[in-house]
Amino acid sequence: MVRNAFVAKSAKLRTDRGAQQATCPCYRSGVSGVDPAALDAITRQARGTRHKTSRAVWLVAAVVGVICGIAFVVVVLSEGNPRKPTGTPPPASTGWGFSAGLLIGAVVGIAVGLAIARQRAHSSRSKP
Repeated sequence: MVRNAFVAKSAKLRTDRGAQQATCPCYRSGVSGVDPAALDAITRQARGTRHKTSRAVWLVAAVVGVICGIAFVVVVLSEGNPRKPTGTPPPASTGWGFSAGLLIGAVVGIAVGLAIARQRAHSSRSKP
């Protein structure tokens, strides 16, 4: 038995698509009937409307990154001494903490997922 027979078989199936690539227009090397000047105009307009990220945003991102990196190194390298317990006992558990958190997380996750799905269904990007 060949060691990776399934992988070899699936690789053979993936590479045997010559007929499909020959007939599909998306695999052709050139596009006929399009004016190169029109393509250049579209490209220039698209590049002109794109707003560049401001220098302030990059600076804030760099500062936040450096602060987080320093904080991470401090936490990793510090020899933390555990705090001594105080005389007060911890509060009594009601028993709903984990269950309530799990339920709230599931409801919020479903709500966010449905909102994203509705937005994609009505988006102009989903229709060619």
